[in-house]
Amino acid sequence: MRSPPGHWLFGHIPALRNDPLKLLDQCSAGVIPLNLGSRALLVLDPTDAAHVLEHSESTYTKGRAFRFGQRLYGNSLLVSEGPDHHRQVQQIGGLFFCHAAQLFEQSTIELTRQWLNRWQDGAELDLWSSLVELTLAISSQSMFGEDFVPAWRSEKPSADSEHILNAFDTAMQYVARQAFSWFPLPDWMPTPANRRYRQAIGVLDSAVNSAVQRRIAGTHTGGFLDHLLNEHLKHPSTFSRKQLRDQALVLMLGAYESTATTLCWTILLLSQHESIRNRMRTEIREVLSGEEPQPTDAKSLRYVAQVFSESLRLYPSAWLIPRTATQDDTLPSGLNIRSGCQVFLSPYRTQRDPSIFENPLKFDPDRFDLSAPTHIPHGGYFPFGMGPRHCVGESIARTQAALILATLFQHREFQPLTNDLPRPEPVLTLRPPSPLPVRMHCVS
Repeated sequence: MRSPPGHWLFGHIPALRNDPLKLLDQCSAGVIPLNLGSRALLVLDPTDAAHVLEHSESTYTKGRAFRFGQRLYGNSLLVSEGPDHHRQVQQIGGLFFCHAAQLFEQSTIELTRQWLNRWQDGAELDLWSSLVELTLAISSQSMFGEDFVPAWRSEKPSADSEHILNAFDTAMQYVARQAFSWFPLPDWMPTPANRRYRQAIGVLDSAVNSAVQRRIAGTHTGGFLDHLLNEHLKHPSTFSRKQLRDQALVLMLGAYESTATTLCWTILLLSQHESIRNRMRTEIREVLSGEEPQPTDAKSLRYVAQVFSESLRLYPSAWLIPRTATQDDTLPSGLNIRSGCQVFLSPYRTQRDPSIFENPLKFDPDRFDLSAPTHIPHGGYFPFGMGPRHCVGESIARTQAALILATLFQHREFQPLTNDLPRPEPVLTLRPPSPLPVRMHCVS
C-alpha cells in the first residue's frame, strides 16, 4: 500500500499528467493510494481488479473520468450506465454480433491487400500513421460503406475522409488532456482548444448526419450504419437519431484507434524477435498455402493469435481504466472503499506484474499456448476489460488482427530504422510515437 513519491502540494497529479507510465512503473502490486486532490486508489491486485470490473453496473461507474468527452461519446455503449447500458448492450450488441463481423472481415482482407500494394520493395513509411490510414479505412467501410473513401483507395476520394481522421484525432487529444488537467475548463468556454474541439465534433456530427441522410434519400447504402438506421426507423422512441450518431462514432473510434495501436506494437515487437517472426510466418504459409487469407482461416492461425495476445499483454490499448465508487464497498483483499472514491485499474501495470507473469517484460507468445496454458489468475489479464462492460467487439478485433497480420507477413518484412522499442505515449490509448519510420521489404 506504499505510494510512489508525489509533489508536496499537488500530490500525484503532475506525475499522472506528465509521465503516467513512469508513475505506474513505480507502483508495486496490491492497492496503491494516490493523492489527486481527493482520495484515489490504484488497484493492481488481480482479484480486487476483477471485483471492481465485475461490479461496474452496481457499485462502480465510469463517473467523472468520462465527463470531459461527453460531446464526443454522447450516451453510447462506452459511457452509458445502469439499465440504460444494459438496454444498449442488448439492442446494439445484438446487432453488432449479427452483422458487424462479416462486414469487418470482408473489409479487412480487401483493404489490407490494397494498402500493401501502395509500396514497392524497400519503401520507407511512417508505421503508425500508415496503420491508422489502414484501420480507419477498414472501420469506415465497415461502418459507412463507400461514403468516406480515403485518398489512397480512389482517384476520387471523399472530401470528408481526411477531415474525419483529423477530427477524431483532435477530439481524442482534447479529451485526454482534459482528463489529466490540473484545472480543466468547461468545453463551452471560448478558449482556442475548446473551439478546436467543438469544430472537430461538428465535423464528425456532420459526417454521420450526411451519411444517414443519403440512406434516407436512397442515394447510398452499405455498412453497419444501415442496420443502425433500420433500428432507429423501427424503434425511434428507444433509439433516437442522437443515439444512432453516438453509437456509430464510438464503434468506429474503438475499431480503428485500438486496432492500429496494437498492430503497431505487434509489428515492432516482431521486428526484434526473429525466431518468433519466422515461426509465425511458417504458420501463415502452412495455413494459407500461398492463397490470400479468408475469414475462416483466422481460427487456424493459432500462433498468430498467441503473438497478438502477448502484444496486448505488454501494450494494452486501454492502459488505464477509471471507475468511481457509487457506494461503500469492501474489496476481496479486505480494503474498504468509500462512496465517491476514484478507483483506477491498469492493464498495462497488472499485466507486467512479475508475480503474475514470469519474466514479465519478455515477449513470449507461448504464454498463451492453449495446448499448454500458463495459469493466469482471474483479473491478471484484461486488455478488453471484463464483467458487464467487457468490450463487445473483442472477438471481431482478434479475428481482424489475425487476418491483417497474416496478410502483412505472408509476403512482407518490416524493418524499423531505430533499434530500440520506442516509449509509448499514453493518450486515450497506448499510442506509439509518430513519426515511426520503418522500411518494408518483400519476402518470398
